[in-house]
Amino acid sequence: MATAFLAVSCALVAPLDGLTGGSPPQTDDATTPPPGADASDVTSEHLADATAEGHGDEDSAPEASTMDAPADTRVADADAGLRDADAGLKDADAAVADTGASVDAPPDAPSSVYRAAVLADTPLAYWRLGEKSGTVAHDETGNGYDGTYTGTYTLGVPGALTGDPDTAVTLDGITGQVDVGDNFDFAGQVPFSLEAWVKPTVIDTTYRHVVTKMAFDNGGDPQVGTYVILEQGATILGFERWQDAAAELTVETATFPAAGSWAHVVATYDGTVGELYVNGAAVQANASVGGVTASGVHMLWGNVMQGVLDEIAAYDHALTAARVTAHYQAAQ
Repeated sequence: MATAFLAVSCALVAPLDGLTGGSPPQTDDATTPPPGADASDVTSEHLADATAEGHGDEDSAPEASTMDAPADTRVADADAGLRDADAGLKDADAAVADTGASVDAPPDAPSSVYRAAVLADTPLAYWRLGEKSGTVAHDETGNGYDGTYTGTYTLGVPGALTGDPDTAVTLDGITGQVDVGDNFDFAGQVPFSLEAWVKPTVIDTTYRHVVTKMAFDNGGDPQVGTYVILEQGATILGFERWQDAAAELTVETATFPAAGSWAHVVATYDGTVGELYVNGAAVQANASVGGVTASGVHMLWGNVMQGVLDEIAAYDHALTAARVTAHYQAAQ
């Protein structure tokens, strides 16, 4: 860039001298027609020779001052210098693009293998829950399903993923939750999957929801919808679908890590069979007897769950066992 600006400054000085009455540019013998010759016959030839001398090989061309060349030649040289500089910048931009680097990101910005694995399976929505402040839980997919942190919660706590600095949210087990709106009913018998990392600090006889899209009656009994629950009773982890106050799908298992440990939980439904996965392995499955209608209530993640919630996602298809395992392994 320094060379380009030097050429420009030289090119500008000479025309200004001519306009203000200064001395005209000096010419050398290469541009002076021989005695008796018509200037129009030789000017272009001599200018071409002078230009060739100015732009020839550096080892063989005679050294000449830029200011000794005609004004038009100096302007042309300046333009060429700017074009060369611009080409250099374009080459640099192309090199950055080829590496896939972002000029806005710090050179040591981490990438998440787990995030890439989840997005490869095209979730409808994916909330990493890594915000450090505010009330918005951002949807990573770009589909616009941002959620809202409500109640009592703490952002910025250590997350579930090994080697990934993305954080998680702690919920108080009473009012804290992530509200993603009246979405994802998966009405009828359409396939879907629900995925989360959870570290409950309390598992007791209260139905603590990993996720719920269930309408309840005034007594707290389920009426219509879907939920995945933690409950220390006949079961520890349950995945249920209800219609008209009756269970259409019930999948229950006692296979679950102790309170205070991270667990990867996935519930899948292929239109017929519901299945539960814990830490990448299938633990229980059961067939449904029918579908459900839209519940008309909001989907709430971590409702009444006391502990830490991270990396939650909803899909419009049933994840295969291989993909569930791949997600879990990507977090290690």
